[in-house]
Amino acid sequence: MENSSTTDCNKPDIKISKHVHFQLSDESEVEQSYHESVEDDEIHTPLFDEILKNSAIFIISKIGRTQSKFRKLLWLLILVICLSGCGFQINRFLHLYFQYPVLLNLEVERKMQLDFPAVTMCNVNEIKRQKEMQEFSKELTFSVIFDKNFTNMNNSSSGMTQESDNLLNYIDSGKDYQEEVKNFIMNCFFNGRSCFENSFYHTSSPSYGDCFTFNKVTSDEEKPLSVSKSGLYSGLEILLDAENGNYSLSSGAIGFRIVIHDPSENPNPEERGFSISPGFETSVSMRQTLIRRLPPPYKDQCAYYNVGERSNQTNQNDCQLLCFQKLTCEICGCRDSGFDTEGNLMKCDKKNRSQLHCLDDILEFIPIHTTLCDCPLPCISKSYNEVLSQAVLSVNGLQASEFSSSSFQGKVEFQKRYAKLKVFYSTLETTVFMQKPMFEDSEIFSHLGGELGLWLGLSMVALFELIWNLLRVIKFVIRS
Repeated sequence: MENSSTTDCNKPDIKISKHVHFQLSDESEVEQSYHESVEDDEIHTPLFDEILKNSAIFIISKIGRTQSKFRKLLWLLILVICLSGCGFQINRFLHLYFQYPVLLNLEVERKMQLDFPAVTMCNVNEIKRQKEMQEFSKELTFSVIFDKNFTNMNNSSSGMTQESDNLLNYIDSGKDYQEEVKNFIMNCFFNGRSCFENSFYHTSSPSYGDCFTFNKVTSDEEKPLSVSKSGLYSGLEILLDAENGNYSLSSGAIGFRIVIHDPSENPNPEERGFSISPGFETSVSMRQTLIRRLPPPYKDQCAYYNVGERSNQTNQNDCQLLCFQKLTCEICGCRDSGFDTEGNLMKCDKKNRSQLHCLDDILEFIPIHTTLCDCPLPCISKSYNEVLSQAVLSVNGLQASEFSSSSFQGKVEFQKRYAKLKVFYSTLETTVFMQKPMFEDSEIFSHLGGELGLWLGLSMVALFELIWNLLRVIKFVIRS
């Protein structure tokens, strides 16, 4: 019995010991987790201290090593100011960099040989009055001569010129241009040698009718003529006949329109060139200027004409004319017959008032909406800086061959009808204006490095160290 009682008395003790055991185990777990958290803090606190105190960036190491809270705040304020200044300067530079600014470089090149420009000659008499036209009806109709200069377009129908129906038909009819050259150009010499009859290329102008170009290049295989001497006795010398008796009733002046341009480009006598009068010897002294622009993304957004998608355009003016003709065909259903463009598109009827009004509306519309035509400046352009001088042309000064090839009726008649033109280089030097990028691609790194070094004292080594420490901090945040 005693044993049983003894056994019964020990049972509560066992329960109490178990309860105490569980309580102690819980306390030990809490204490262990507390020690682990404290241990983690002790582990990670030195990590941040190490990053701050041992940083290669001076201002960050100062913040980590300084014991005074006031000094820590002071250095922190300086860091914020330097970061703001650095960010402002970098943003300012990048804004300028992505505008792609350019520098203009000036050079003067001396050459042994220089390509001679093309010289286009037009008679200001647009339509010749032939003998058979005198018998034609005097009934008048409206016709329009459109100016190629889009900035000075005549947008009113009141500016139309009146001419007979048969004169309009005469414009569109085929002609013998070789015969026209012989009647228009009496004599021609280049570098002291006679020009060939096939040296002249025919073009037409809406304001001047038939024009003839000397030294025109029509393909990539052709090379323009060149000169190796400068001065009055080199270059082109030509005698022109105004044919005063064949001037139409609408002609308001007597003379010639001369355009000097690049041999690969089409002439534009409406916008460029100068006029000379019969009875004078006009000397044109030239100095070549070459401009080289940078293509996109640089400021001028220039284009290369005569190549690729623009192989049918020799210059900016051709591009504008082609754009004008496309708009005309889309809106009016026909193209302006005054402009030479490729394609078999139907010409507008000059007797059709509705089509003429449609053309007037387009001429008024294009200058306002210039962005419709993608016609940037050429990446390579030439100009010739012409300087003109004149002297009275005398029969005595003509060569015997020139005199014998013409039938003169006295000096007065001669001076009313003929003009002499001399075109030559004053120097074989070429002035070259060349655009160059203000910043090369590699300069962005030097500028960014300069700003980071100036404001924050950063070098490449310090930058890699900063990246490494950031990775350590990210790794710590992910684990915690």
